[in-house]
Amino acid sequence: MSPAHRRSPPPAVCWGSACARRVREEAQRSTVRALLQALELKDPYTRAHSERVGRLASLVARELGAPGARVDAVQLGGTLHDIGKLAVPTGLLRKNGPLTQDERRIIQLHPADGDGVLRGINVLAEARAAVLHHHERVDGTGYPYGLSGGRIPEAARIVAVADAFDAMTSYRSNRPARPASVAIDELHRCAGTQFDPVMVAALVRALALPAALCGATAAVEGPLLARVPAHLPTRAWLDAGANGKEVR
Repeated sequence: MSPAHRRSPPPAVCWGSACARRVREEAQRSTVRALLQALELKDPYTRAHSERVGRLASLVARELGAPGARVDAVQLGGTLHDIGKLAVPTGLLRKNGPLTQDERRIIQLHPADGDGVLRGINVLAEARAAVLHHHERVDGTGYPYGLSGGRIPEAARIVAVADAFDAMTSYRSNRPARPASVAIDELHRCAGTQFDPVMVAALVRALALPAALCGATAAVEGPLLARVPAHLPTRAWLDAGANGKEVR
């Protein structure tokens, strides 16, 4: 055969279900990037916090022995847990002082608003459950539905501890970051009332891993580098924690 006919084989063509799955996955990644970009334009801290929460939540899921697909779903739920804050007025999201009761009620709509955003796109049900229920409490006094104990989806219980830890250890303009040891003590204090003790223990174990300390949580002196995924704290947590009260 002449050199002119010695051609490399044609590129592989994507056929059938495998191709359709790849197309769906890429569409989902593009949608998530667009949502996070919109969140960053509204409040840069929230976008960074959300990415860190997703990373930390995935480490907790791995520590609990979750298979790869579930780890991915938990990370996605953590990354998008505050996407409903796109519906919160920008001035309220960036407010430095305490929230009024009316403002707190507006903030507390963000889990249901986030679920509404994700309902229209192809997002895994477990990730949506984490978004909708990450402010539920194991004692049944959380929101939006007042679920308790094992009725709260596991992914949401994971994201709840990751969210709280990053909120406490992230620097904000109106307060310094707390040391990781102080944040862990607070999680232990609220285990069994606000947080699932199993998830708190798994987070503590995950944080002991070098990879976690290098990339998943916020530094004591401020947020992690932009390359590290982030997650947002809620004002309710910040206000209550600052006064030494149980987080609601």
